[in-house]
Amino acid sequence: MLAGVSLLLFCSCGMQVQKGNEASSANESKENAVIETMKSRRSIRQYHPQAVNRDTMQIILDCGINAPNGQNKQSWAVRVVDNPEFLDGITEVYKKENPGVEKGPSFKNMFRNAPTVVFIANDTSYDMSPIDCGLMGENMILSAWSMGIGSCCLGGPVRFINTNCSC
Repeated sequence: MLAGVSLLLFCSCGMQVQKGNEASSANESKENAVIETMKSRRSIRQYHPQAVNRDTMQIILDCGINAPNGQNKQSWAVRVVDNPEFLDGITEVYKKENPGVEKGPSFKNMFRNAPTVVFIANDTSYDMSPIDCGLMGENMILSAWSMGIGSCCLGGPVRFINTNCSC
């Protein structure tokens, strides 16, 4: 996937809001909100116990589905889970198959105790789908951050669910 992502090219599409020296001085005096969001975003690994509000989550999902994707295939499936019993159920299976995985008394679930988890699945019949899913996820992460909601992209649970989980 990294090789595919590195092939992205940035180029001018002919749209210029400002030209010449005016553009550089204007950019120096105030930072673009999107750029600021991208530069300030960090992975968050400690969460408040309440789930993300459904209306807010819908905005985040809408930002995700508006990500660029190959041939407009939208080659993904997305599930948002904020049901603690479901997350705990997956975690119980994980703990049975990985004894001793709990990291202290604060361990609640395998998703770093997040109360809301977004699962993004790619279409295995389309070779560009992993890139499309990555772009979607990044849009969601950045839009969440811009609204004051932290997140962390996790790979470990994906490996477990794809290979071992009998959930």
